[in-house]
Amino acid sequence: MTLGVVDDVILGGGCAGLSLAVAMNRHLPERRVVIVEPRTEYVNDRTWCYWSLDAHPFEDAVAHRWSRWTARYGGTVHMHESAELNYCEIPSDAFYRLALNELEGAPQVELRFGTSAGEVTEHDDYAVVETSGGPIRAQRVHDSRPPKATDPATGDLVQHFVGIRVKSSEPCFDPSTATLMDFDVPQELGIHFFYVLPYDETHALVEATFLSPSLLDAATYHSAIEDYLSERYDLDSYQPLHSEQGAIPMSAKPLPARLSDRVYRIGTAGGLVKPSTGYAFLAIQRWSDAFAQRLAHEELPAPPEPRSSSSRFLDAVFLRVLRHHPARAPELFARLFERVDPMALVRFLNDRATIADRLQVMGAMPTGLFLKEVWPRRRYSAASWAGSV
Repeated sequence: MTLGVVDDVILGGGCAGLSLAVAMNRHLPERRVVIVEPRTEYVNDRTWCYWSLDAHPFEDAVAHRWSRWTARYGGTVHMHESAELNYCEIPSDAFYRLALNELEGAPQVELRFGTSAGEVTEHDDYAVVETSGGPIRAQRVHDSRPPKATDPATGDLVQHFVGIRVKSSEPCFDPSTATLMDFDVPQELGIHFFYVLPYDETHALVEATFLSPSLLDAATYHSAIEDYLSERYDLDSYQPLHSEQGAIPMSAKPLPARLSDRVYRIGTAGGLVKPSTGYAFLAIQRWSDAFAQRLAHEELPAPPEPRSSSSRFLDAVFLRVLRHHPARAPELFARLFERVDPMALVRFLNDRATIADRLQVMGAMPTGLFLKEVWPRRRYSAASWAGSV
């Protein structure tokens, strides 16, 4: 598309790119949008989970919901239950299918499969994206390509995991309860916990998750899963149905959501992943809708802030504690589940916390340990921990 100028180019048709395209189609149905996607087809390559705090366009893609969830440490299980709040799972193939179904009915939206994006240059009245299919000129570019991988030398953590959907011959899972963090596992290779989403008594997604500066070899994750299933569920034989893996940067370094007047960054590249937890799905939906509304009223709007300054500060302090005191991590996460009201904790984990929620979280943490990490940033007072959203 070297002739003419389209309204928007979205680089990457993953969760962030498709979510923005759907939001733009709903708020700006007249805009011409091109999505540049290097894949040639979509497959079920990942799972997105979130708490049901907000409605979003992909509700019909939710495959499972849990009203109970647990965290485990030191042999103690902390269980929470909510009649008004569910922990929800969206398989990526269901998300892709729903997004594509909506966009197929929008003739002004073009999805270019098998096309890779290269350099982006900006001119006075448009930007140019070099692609394997030729240059594209657009009023705005929205780039979801991931940032440079975290350098282990910096000490920044990465949340990395391998998950396997397993099928057992005998009942062993409790389908009513999701296990969000089971820390009663070996901690020699970094901060380590298991995450289990049971679909029925014989079928579950089991993920070995680590928080450390470097990834591990594939055999280590799979061996950890085998040991966990054997020790926790007495399951030595099972059928692996599907596997997924991921690596989420846990850095508090700011990621600018705008590179220049006409070039924006979205998704992980735009700082929409909460660095202390890895949650992103709801943040992407909120941000995409808010940004599309701004685009409806302004040609080159400032992007919405992914989270408040106080949330960024708290993430930075918490990540410093995890980096400098990794052995304390299981205890610290357990304190959150044990001592903080479930609704307050969910809001806190999803950047929706009130001042009262923040005070609850502060009260659950060991004050001295955290003050040691706050002190280097003297321009903040202790009161900023409970700053406004």
